[in-house]
Amino acid sequence: MGIRGLTTYMLEKSHLEVVCEAYSLKGKTLVLDGLSVCYTLIEQEEKINWVQGGQYWDIKSCFHSFFTKLRESGIKSYVVIDGVPPQSKGEELERRSKDKMKRISQGVREPYRLRTTCHPLHTDYIFCEVLKEFGDCVQVIFADGEADPEIASLANHYHCPVLAYDSDYFIFNLDEGYIPLHPELFKWKTNEEIEAKQYLLPKFKKEFKDPALVFLIPAIIENDFIKLPRGGESVEQLMKSQKICSSLEEFLTHRTQEEVPIIRQNYVKAKAMYHITPVSKEELMSNTKLNTANGKPLRGTHIIEEYHKGNLAESVLTVITQGECELPMMIDDPEQASSVLIGREIRKSIYRIVAPCLPEDENGVKKVKEIYRNASCDGLEMKFVELSKDECLRSCPIDEIPQLRPERKIEILCTAVEVDLRKLKQFEDEWKLIALSLHYWARHADPSDHLIKALILCFSVCTLCGRDPTIYIDKRNEIEKERAQVTWRENLHIFAQWKCVYDNIFDLNSLLINPLPFKSFASLFNGELLMHYTKLSVRAFEEEIRRWKNEGNCKSWFEPLFRFCQCTKSKTL
Repeated sequence: MGIRGLTTYMLEKSHLEVVCEAYSLKGKTLVLDGLSVCYTLIEQEEKINWVQGGQYWDIKSCFHSFFTKLRESGIKSYVVIDGVPPQSKGEELERRSKDKMKRISQGVREPYRLRTTCHPLHTDYIFCEVLKEFGDCVQVIFADGEADPEIASLANHYHCPVLAYDSDYFIFNLDEGYIPLHPELFKWKTNEEIEAKQYLLPKFKKEFKDPALVFLIPAIIENDFIKLPRGGESVEQLMKSQKICSSLEEFLTHRTQEEVPIIRQNYVKAKAMYHITPVSKEELMSNTKLNTANGKPLRGTHIIEEYHKGNLAESVLTVITQGECELPMMIDDPEQASSVLIGREIRKSIYRIVAPCLPEDENGVKKVKEIYRNASCDGLEMKFVELSKDECLRSCPIDEIPQLRPERKIEILCTAVEVDLRKLKQFEDEWKLIALSLHYWARHADPSDHLIKALILCFSVCTLCGRDPTIYIDKRNEIEKERAQVTWRENLHIFAQWKCVYDNIFDLNSLLINPLPFKSFASLFNGELLMHYTKLSVRAFEEEIRRWKNEGNCKSWFEPLFRFCQCTKSKTL
């Protein structure tokens, strides 16, 4: 959610002094809007270079540093993570996707003039991964859907402020107010103190003759769910016009005849939307109202229980509840077809399992709508993936997943990527999902041996070093100039395809209740290091591999993973 222009208006110094007051956070409790905090931290960390596919060590370090400081200040946090986006938010989600598409396109075409930030695939997962490390002072709550109202309700239940960067919290009836995560309002000090400013709605309401007129802001300016046909006006214009009015009816006398019924309807909707009652964590988790796409309640099922534990991917839950899947906007070469297309066969395995949750047409065919960027990189494309009755019947239905043995679940994973289960047994558990992803990627993306080895070496260095892997970039290494100048965007696309495959396998593994451990991108992938390896001459690259095999002890997985890919490619040929 978000009210266009309201944060900018509130952050003007003259308004801050009126509507905010100093607040000591040390030893207090906060409710955090998880994804708002996650993405705001990335946007404020300007040094993170995303254009080569993702500097995941930097991302994880950014999150870890933030929560370490909260812990040192004695702050206890409830962190709420958004769930399935409501379908009524489709227009806003499309706008955000197109905006991210534009930023990626500009960044990749002009990487040395990078002006914007962008979060790579699985940034939210890494955020949640970090939260688990702070279990002594952080409780994580996975909301069913759009979480803003639940966040406000929790804050009032636990008598504490909300920390986020979302203008909707200026309007919610928060008893202890809202602390915007902005450098001017949330500053780290020495001696474990945080200098914060607490926004209080009652102070802002004093600017209105009738305090209830505050709801004109979302009613006219618009948020993600409330719209005006002709578009809203600015907050500043609205604030000037309402100051002369002492009631809604008086305000409406200054509007056109066409606007009046719409504003009145939006006003009533806004009053209901932004007025919340206190709710505890336990109440929130037990009162799910989600249904499957064909109308069956999810309350009491293993599906919603696993999701609330953080074990089921939100993208899978969206397919179960809405029958559609908005595929991620990848950091990719904008002049090639979207890298997400590579994983459709794995996704079909997911769709077959969740088929009992999907509606069917008169012929017994079930469909899942996939949404992704188009080939010209200027809009979104939609395709329905069809599932016949016979292929759904041949698949294990979702209700039977909890009863399956781990070996059977792993067999389903292997079948999805066409791997013999017996061949997977050569790998330690932590490398099995990676092996499956490499097998599928090598067959469908057809990477060169150099790129396969570069990716596996990147995995090895990120796994072994335990710190920022870019420190191992030796700029004295011999560079193949032609390779460095011509093919980096092509390589970016090929590696984006691997990330998509690994993400799809992650989703399937989560649907099967995680029979295999998942190594996150934070411990596997670094775009800058990987691209460095692709530019090395053959001699320099082979020397780097030998060094890590001898000094880093990665022999046990490097050669087996490479041979696994080679076997795949030879069969394809």
